[in-house]
Order: sequence, then C-alpha cells, then structure tokens
Amino acid sequence: MVLLIAHQSQRTVKGNTIHQTATTAENACQAVDDLDHMVAHINFKLQKQQGEISTATRHLLQLAAAAGSKLQTATAAHNAAAKPAASMATNLAKLAGMQIMVAEQHATEIQGKNGAAVAGGAWFGQNGMPIQLKTLGKANLQCHNHLQTRPRTMATKEKVNDRYAVTFVHLSKATPATGAGAAGPRICADETATNQVCPADSASNPTNILLAGGKLTKKALTTYQAKSESDTTYEPATKQATEQMPPQAAVTDLLKNLDSVDQQIAKLTYKADDILPAALLDDEETKQALLQILKPGTTWDKVSEHEIQIEELKKKLLKSDQTDAGTKL
Repeated sequence: MVLLIAHQSQRTVKGNTIHQTATTAENACQAVDDLDHMVAHINFKLQKQQGEISTATRHLLQLAAAAGSKLQTATAAHNAAAKPAASMATNLAKLAGMQIMVAEQHATEIQGKNGAAVAGGAWFGQNGMPIQLKTLGKANLQCHNHLQTRPRTMATKEKVNDRYAVTFVHLSKATPATGAGAAGPRICADETATNQVCPADSASNPTNILLAGGKLTKKALTTYQAKSESDTTYEPATKQATEQMPPQAAVTDLLKNLDSVDQQIAKLTYKADDILPAALLDDEETKQALLQILKPGTTWDKVSEHEIQIEELKKKLLKSDQTDAGTKL
C-alpha cells in the first residue's frame, strides 16, 4: 500500500522533495492526505534506494574497481538518511493521527432542545436537562469521506524561505453566537418559543426556555514554515501560544528536522544501472582516471581539454572501435 500511495504521489511532487506540491490542504482531512503522502514518499524512497543498492551489489564483483566508490557513496548516503528519515516518518504519522482526531472532534456538536415552559419544570424535567453531544463518531472516520479529501484546489505550492510549508488544522474555541437565530450552543429565554431559535433579545419575563445546539470548536487552518532561509525550524506563520488543540508547540516539535530529512531524501538518486559498463565508461570519474593515464598529474578540471584522447584510450581498453561499450567491456 505504501508503495502504491508513493507511486501515485509521484505526479504531485516537485523534484525529489517529500512534500505534496501540487496543492495545499484546506481542511484537516486534506492535511492528513499531505502527511500520509510525506510518510509514503519517505518510505518509498528508502525502500527503492535499498532495492537499487541490493541490485547493484550483484554486479559488484565484476565491476568492483570502477563501481566500488559509487556504491560506497550511495550506501553511506542511504545509511545517513535511514535513521532520521524513519524518525521523521514516525512523527509525521503522529501528526496525521492528530489530524484525524481533530476532524472527529470538530464533527461533534451540542444537542439542542426545543423551547418549553420554565414553570412546573416542563423544560428541565425531573432529573434536569442534560447537556450532551448530538452525535459521537460514525461508522467511518470523517476522513474516509471523499468529500473531505476531494476535490482539492489544484494550485502549485510555493516555497516560503526556500522551503515548502506544511498545513495543519488546529481546533480553537468557537466564537459565541449572538443575536436572533438558531446559532449556538447557547440557552435562550423567550415568551412563547417552542423551537430552537433564539430571539433577538431574551424576554424580561420569559415563560419558555430553549437550547440552540451547535459546535464548541472552530477550525484554525495553520501554515508551518521555515523561519528563514538559514533557520529551517518549522514554526506557525500565526502563533497562538494557548487556546488551541493540539498545541502549536507539539506540532513544531514533531516537525523538527523535517528540512534536513527532505534534503537527505532528495539525495537518494543512486540507481543500480549507474555501475553498468556503458554508464561507467561515460562517467566523469572514469574520464578523470583515464586522464591520469594520459597525462599524470593533470588536474581533474582539464578533462574537457582531452576528450578526444580519452575516447581513443577507451577504445584501446575495449580493444574495439565499436560503440557498444557495455558489451565489449
């Protein structure tokens, strides 16, 4: 599944970045998609790179002299990226879990109650009037609803301080409802109301009382971006120290090292075909080695001045003037 997601996501990234770049999340469920995309891309790149290294290893005995340094460099890059990348993938998965719960929490609201007489306890009832949730959870998660994840506004994500930003949705307290209407949650007094609609002004001598239902939270779509080109710590564009769930500090902490992992993953470009004979003969390192045979002590930046001699030497090494370098070698 991870490989499938990563394969499908190749169309939505710029270059080798782990970020979703074709679009920006507009709600919690889309943010989950973005975070899942990043996790899948990290895992896909690591697995793909490990596979390329494993394939290349089978050719190592034949091409050890020419390919050894390439394979060693690729292995070192993979090993350097593996541990921090795995840690970052775990952190991104945690953030995705938080986003799922944000979507679930925001879907809940307080159950309203139609207006009834205050006198005689008609509205309150013998055991009081419970304040309770209208619903709590459904058969499927909110983010399984395709309307929450699609359609997305397709607009290429732009970099901020030369880094792609990350979108995360927090919850904050809902703004208290005011004025006439059914907006809530709030308790209103009225002289005759039998519905859940508050009057413009509560009556001075109410006979009825009602509860207008509604949400206790509102969404806070937040962009986390690098502080500057030199300081790649991801912080919220609009800081809110308190009154948000989860806290912004928790997200900042989990995004720590995101940029360095992105850079390391981008460098995992080694392919097993890089050590096939034809590729090795055209490799810059091979040309530099041949230059030392032709002109010992010549600096490597002089390769371009001796291209003809180097090509002639290649033919001698192959003992043929044919161009099928791979077969002849």
